[in-house]
Amino acid sequence: MKVSTTISSLALLVSSALADLQNVSLFVSSDDTSINGSGLGAPHEGAGINYLFIGSNGGNFGTANTIALVYNTTSQGLYWQLEPGIIEYFGVSGAVAQLSVAVSGTGVTFENGYLAYDGSTEGFYALYNISDPYNYSKSQLAIVRDLSASPEGGIPISLTAVFGSASATAASSTTSSAPTTTVATETSTTSAVESTTTVAVISSGDAAGAVIPGTFLGAAALVAGLLM
Repeated sequence: MKVSTTISSLALLVSSALADLQNVSLFVSSDDTSINGSGLGAPHEGAGINYLFIGSNGGNFGTANTIALVYNTTSQGLYWQLEPGIIEYFGVSGAVAQLSVAVSGTGVTFENGYLAYDGSTEGFYALYNISDPYNYSKSQLAIVRDLSASPEGGIPISLTAVFGSASATAASSTTSSAPTTTVATETSTTSAVESTTTVAVISSGDAAGAVIPGTFLGAAALVAGLLM
């Protein structure tokens, strides 16, 4: 029966989408004990752009708090949902690691627990005074990437990934409490399953199989309509 086939297909689509997403938190790994184990912050640096800095909430080095992100294993995109309808992806632009609407949103993998970008875990540094738009780097260590040479004053680092349980949760600017704990699975404002019943619009920048706000309930609403 056509309706039954459609329902089965939708169920398979939603199931596959949920399996493709994993909560992940990033922490600093460094020989410099003053920053080793620190979480990350991502203050606003422009429209749809948040640079990554070491230490959340004003550069508190050594804190276990960090931003909560979501990894799409299909598209190899690492992202957070800045607010409903706006997704920023991890990437590097102008040598600065950032969450942005302007980067490709692909190329992130994980090797032995470390974040690899475009196939390499190397080239990440912590650096002051990068001339960022809001001058946070005058007092906070920004995360930069340079595979050709070590920037003057740069502290070599790696980005350690701590995965939580796979879910349809969208990332938010809230923090994870410790590197040994999983990311919070839901917030009141950025859950991937919204309280509305409207069908979500999937961003063209996200690969097939990704779940963004409203997708699950949108599919459910479609199924309900077919049954009526």
